[in-house]
Amino acid sequence: MVFFTCNHCGESVKKPAVEKHYNTRCRGAPKNVSCMDCLKDFGDDYVAHTKCITELQKYSGKDYVHKEAKNSGAKKQEGWMDIIRAILDSSEYKLREQTREAFQRLQSVDNVPRKKAKFQNFVKNCMHMPMRLAEEVWKVLEKEQEKMKVAKQQENDAAAAKKEEEPKQNGVKREATEEAENQEPVKKKSKKNKTENGNLQGEESIESAEPKKKKSKKQELNGDSTVAAETNGADEPAKKKSKKQKHIAQEAESEQVVANDTTLEANTEANDDFEWSEILNKIVQKNADGIALEKLKKRVLKKYAAKIGNEELTEKQQKKFEKKFSKNLKKCSAVQVIGELVKAC
Repeated sequence: MVFFTCNHCGESVKKPAVEKHYNTRCRGAPKNVSCMDCLKDFGDDYVAHTKCITELQKYSGKDYVHKEAKNSGAKKQEGWMDIIRAILDSSEYKLREQTREAFQRLQSVDNVPRKKAKFQNFVKNCMHMPMRLAEEVWKVLEKEQEKMKVAKQQENDAAAAKKEEEPKQNGVKREATEEAENQEPVKKKSKKNKTENGNLQGEESIESAEPKKKKSKKQELNGDSTVAAETNGADEPAKKKSKKQKHIAQEAESEQVVANDTTLEANTEANDDFEWSEILNKIVQKNADGIALEKLKKRVLKKYAAKIGNEELTEKQQKKFEKKFSKNLKKCSAVQVIGELVKAC
């Protein structure tokens, strides 16, 4: 609760009692109050000052960072009071003088109930408002509340669409960077090969320029035979080893691929208890005006992938999902498909 100090007489007054104070003690004086917590001065706009700083914020040092408590009830009440202010500010509702005065009185109170029965009791007992006027005020509040809900839902849908687009853009950028990184080492290798080939050719030309010693035919024949025997003897076991190693590596790779396929199939079979009808019904009921078929498919696919435990499905899993999706969509009695739009029955 916010407390004010009257700048005319110095009396401390609760926010709901400010009007009474200026009708009795400081009658005829213009409204001039200051908040006891933040020490700010207010005139007729004191009504909008619903919440103020805490004692920790007031008496702590400059480096103090305030952490707001997660109070869902207070947030809902603030939203409710925002609806009352929005009705007074908007020109859409053509309010009578009595209803406008009623909304102005509600604006000066923080604890206006959010449910119809409690609201009617509060207005009747605390504000002495007639029931007809109370019903008229409640109807206007309901209209504004529905309008705000629709606007909030549109904002949430736009934010969800942005989040879906971001990973696609990031994936394109990553692919481009990976391609660029893969091309750079290839270029470097080609330059190295060119330099090495140039050096080798230069060395061979220098060696060929040197005078060769004449050898006898017997020495040449003996030398060639010994060299050929040595090279053949060294190359044969090396070739055999390389063939064996390649064969072993190929077998290991094929076994690993088979094992991965079997584990994926086992996971899909184990997690195949996916509640299609309940999930389809929940997603469609969230959208009162219906949801596009492709959008519904994407949302169900996310939940299906999370259930299986894989972020990206294989071709087999994707085909299986599409078959089951179309089959369960036809079976689901709580949902009806109208062209490219899915609505709740």
